[in-house]
Amino acid sequence: MLRWFYGITIEQYEALLMLQNGVCAICGKLETALFKPGGSIRALSVDHNHRTNKVRGLLCGHCNSSVGHLEKIGIVNLYKIVDYLQ
Repeated sequence: MLRWFYGITIEQYEALLMLQNGVCAICGKLETALFKPGGSIRALSVDHNHRTNKVRGLLCGHCNSSVGHLEKIGIVNLYKIVDYLQ
């Protein structure tokens, strides 16, 4: 599945996971999302550029969703959000 969707092997995923010390590349936390309530913890998501399919890193579910939403609004509006929050 990793090779089909992202062009990487399980070994490459595991190497990236080790490089990131097993945590999200953005927030630095372990994944906490569950498959179902009471189920097992999900693996970190493979984040990739949707235009080039280049893998950027592994993200927790929350950061992965956030990046997806932020990509849709564009970099200019992302800077406006940062300014607004500051």
